[in-house]
Amino acid sequence: MRNKFLFMIGRKLMSLGKLKIYIIDDQETYFSKNILEIVKKAGFSSIERYYIVNKELLEKLLSDPPDIIILDIKGITEKDVAKNGFGIAKVMFEKTNSYVVVTSAHKFYLHETHKQYDYVIQERLLTAVDLIDELTNIVENYLKYKINFYKKITFRIGFKIVKKALMSSTD
Repeated sequence: MRNKFLFMIGRKLMSLGKLKIYIIDDQETYFSKNILEIVKKAGFSSIERYYIVNKELLEKLLSDPPDIIILDIKGITEKDVAKNGFGIAKVMFEKTNSYVVVTSAHKFYLHETHKQYDYVIQERLLTAVDLIDELTNIVENYLKYKINFYKKITFRIGFKIVKKALMSSTD
């Protein structure tokens, strides 16, 4: 990487203004531990991975909401919590300032009429590069529309530096 120094500075700034990202997907194959480790090394250091939303996790999500939450639509909730991921998305969208992202292995589930989310991941992310690219889009939208300007200024600056370092290393 030609801009390793720039990349390191950007990552350090991103870590000072960390964005808390939660991923909830019942399938181990998607958002696997290996992929998440690579993504964390790329600067997204505060990612937590969950497989199912029970009452305790829902309470945690509402009392200390993540900045960004990525929800699979099917199979992530206990029956007494919500019908599906759209139910969790609706609660998070209405009761928190989290940036709510929905996804599904089956595209036709994403065409429901629910509109209580901020972003849709249309394609399943099978590699770390796919996830980093998608997270870059998600974070750019989050920074543009949902974040308080003063709250994450160091993350914003670091993110821009890392993005520039990564883009110039591919030239």
